[in-house]
Order: sequence, then C-alpha cells, then structure tokens
Amino acid sequence: MATRNVSIMVAIQKRETELKVKVLEAKRQAEAVMTKARKESAKICQKARSKGEDEAKALLSDGRAKAKDESEKLLASTEKTISSLNRLAKNNYGRAVELVVMAVTGETIESQDPVSGNRASIVRTINQDFGEIVEAADGETDAR
Repeated sequence: MATRNVSIMVAIQKRETELKVKVLEAKRQAEAVMTKARKESAKICQKARSKGEDEAKALLSDGRAKAKDESEKLLASTEKTISSLNRLAKNNYGRAVELVVMAVTGETIESQDPVSGNRASIVRTINQDFGEIVEAADGETDAR
C-alpha cells in the first residue's frame, strides 16, 4: 500500500507541476495581452492628441484670418470717415475761427448768408452748419 500511496503522491506532484506550468503560461499570455493593449492605448492617445492639436491650430488660424479681415474693414471705414471729416473741417474752418473769436471776445459777429443774403448771427449759422455736418457724417456712416 505504501507504493500505492507513493504513486498517488507522485501523480499529484506531476499534476501540480503541469498546472503550475499552465498558470505560468497563462500569466505570460495575460502580460503579453496587457502590454499590447497598453501600446495600442498609447497610440490612440497620441493620435487623439495630435488631432486635437491640428484642430486647435486650424481654429486659431481661422480666427486670426477673420480678425485680420475685420481689422482691415474697420481701418478702411475709419480712414473714409476721417477723410470725410477732414473735408468738412476744411470747408468750415473760417466759420470756426469766427466762433472762437466771438467766444474769446464776447462780441457778436454778424455774417451774411451767401445763399439768401440774410444777415445772421455767426452762432446761429455755425449751429446750423454743425447740424448739417453731423447729418452728413451720419449719412456716410449709414451708407456703409
């Protein structure tokens, strides 16, 4: 019976060794699968990061282009307004000087309206002309 017990023990040890080998092989395979999954995960993350950076660069470039267009339009509009106001200022320079003289000296300066020939206070004339300048400037702004 002792031999039988020994042979059973040998059989158990043999089976235990076989199972240990299978467990080690399964662990090795599991580690290989995990390593492969980590590599694939890293590739996916890198692709996503790269795609995000590319999209961000495209959005930034598009935003800069739009901002440049807007600034160019605004600059052109401002230059046109400045030009119009300079023309209006040149046309009314003499009247402005008369108004300043009147404000400083306190004397009323009479002027003659070139269209109607009526005499009127320079203040009234300048106020009327100022209203026309504002209307003209508003008209140019609306036309754009």
